Amino acid sequence: MKLSPLSVLYNGNTSRLLSYQDIQDACYLNCAPSCAIQVGSSYNNTLSLTGSLFEVGLLTQRFIVSIPDYQRKQVIFSFNLRTGSANPDSIRAVLSLYQITGISGSAVTVTMWGYSGGAIATEWAAELQPSYALELNIEAATIGCTDVNLNNTVKTVNEGQYASLGVAALWGLCQAYAKRSGEV
Repeated sequence: MKLSPLSVLYNGNTSRLLSYQDIQDACYLNCAPSCAIQVGSSYNNTLSLTGSLFEVGLLTQRFIVSIPDYQRKQVIFSFNLRTGSANPDSIRAVLSLYQITGISGSAVTVTMWGYSGGAIATEWAAELQPSYALELNIEAATIGCTDVNLNNTVKTVNEGQYASLGVAALWGLCQAYAKRSGEV
């Protein structure tokens, strides 16, 4: 197996790809994982710091890690179908870059992992995989801190420090449906 310069340099195992949907519980483009990775968080976001530590741990275990902006540029927090399709799309993109990554689509085991807002995208990607991304060898999906019962979630966070999550979820849905219908 020929290894690319990147995988040799960082000693990554090119047969293991982990798609990590980072915590993004907001409808703001600067909260996207790519922004946090490139410029950091200017708001002392401890969630971004925690996510970074987790990602570094994955790299030390020699995983190839993909961290997509699953809300896309429309920042559609809580819009399940679009965030669910973004993850397989990003996996396809990684696999198509064989010349750079050394990852071959037929020889790679894909795992998806998401927490909180990232769990929404991961869960929907797993649900959509049989119809949307059958060609991908996704062997596992792990999700944490999911909304099992939306009514209970709204009641729980309504008067606490996380009350704005409900507003963010509604705004994400408004953004998604406005884009789909051509309105803004």
